[in-house]
Amino acid sequence: MQDRPPYAYDTDGDGRDELVMGYSLFDDDGRKLWSLDSLVEDHADGVSIVDFDLDGPQPPWYFCAASDAGVFWTDLAGNLLKHHWIGHGQNPAVADFRADLPGLESLSINFWGNQGIIHFYDCHGNIYHDFEPNQYGSMCLPVNWTGTPPEYWVHNPNVKEGGMFDGLGRPVVMFPDDGHPDMCNAVLDITGDCRDEVVVWNPDEIWVYTQDDNPKAGKLYKPVRNPLYNYSNYQATVSLPGWKE
Repeated sequence: MQDRPPYAYDTDGDGRDELVMGYSLFDDDGRKLWSLDSLVEDHADGVSIVDFDLDGPQPPWYFCAASDAGVFWTDLAGNLLKHHWIGHGQNPAVADFRADLPGLESLSINFWGNQGIIHFYDCHGNIYHDFEPNQYGSMCLPVNWTGTPPEYWVHNPNVKEGGMFDGLGRPVVMFPDDGHPDMCNAVLDITGDCRDEVVVWNPDEIWVYTQDDNPKAGKLYKPVRNPLYNYSNYQATVSLPGWKE
């Protein structure tokens, strides 16, 4: 059993969610369906079950950032499909980061063993890009900044090394050099126009960044995210496509 947050998904279509916790899948009655504990020795640093190709022919997959075991995907029976030994894989994120690619993309960051390198994966679990913005790990959070796909993602709020990046690792929105705290950050829709704000803080201050044209009316992209009651530094952050009229 892991102390990381579980991820809920109705894997058998009976209207009741199963729970993936660490390397194990549990049915809605608490029965363990399968476990990969004998296959992976280290702890899980973020798990999810996602329909990566968005109702295409590929069924949903289990996706795990497995610390020193890198990242891997299995089918819903626990059969290994893809495994990348990239270093200490952590803080995975899933979203539509590339409008020119089918389905959803994923990324992960290494906390040590190739420390600081970020890898990007397509909807089939293949690596399509990697880069190293700095030499330390932090959460990589999808951010719906423009109100249209694709989404960006926030690495950290540091003026020189942080900012928002796109699905190819290119910086697209940088934080101003205005004296803001840069110890921590979170992504939330605070103003209610579907687009995200970025909250940055340290023990003494909390600042919030939003768009110049906030609030914005009309049809806006409104992705479905992890519930806040299950929020953790050790989650897989999943941002599923959605719209608000």
